[in-house]
Amino acid sequence: MKIVVEEVPFYFRFVDYLMIPIMWALAGFKMESPQESHKWHIQKINNIKITDNKSVAVIGDDKSRFDNKTLLIHIPVLGGWKNYVVLKAENYKNYWFVGWKVKFLNENRQDYCEVQKLRIHSQYIKVLKGISDSQKIFFGVDSEGKPIKLKNVGEGTLGDGKYKNVRLF
Repeated sequence: MKIVVEEVPFYFRFVDYLMIPIMWALAGFKMESPQESHKWHIQKINNIKITDNKSVAVIGDDKSRFDNKTLLIHIPVLGGWKNYVVLKAENYKNYWFVGWKVKFLNENRQDYCEVQKLRIHSQYIKVLKGISDSQKIFFGVDSEGKPIKLKNVGEGTLGDGKYKNVRLF
């Protein structure tokens, strides 16, 4: 598997910077990293084979009333998702990207796969787990698009302060 991850255009990065105070407000002014996933950061991936021994599978357990179809999943003060998992990347050069394949437990929903286009320079990233109708398989690729190993190193709920300095996607 090799994935070519697109660059986020500079004007969207400027918008991201301007949105930081808004994202803190939407998170309920919790003193931790604001959520960084926006529609312009996501790249759809087709026909991908994920290596089991390098990925992390998580069953969603969030009590949110919102499913994967709405943008409200990223607004905790309105009942969006709050439960997260912390992933640790191993053996990458320069930076890496996190992606996810969503498998729905309800057979009427279409599975999908995406990668976050923002570069990650740290070993760690927080990602939302989702609601109980799905399983997410998180994977990582390095700056060359090659698979890297991820580990689940922690879980929590937004605002718990356990991983407040780790970026949230």
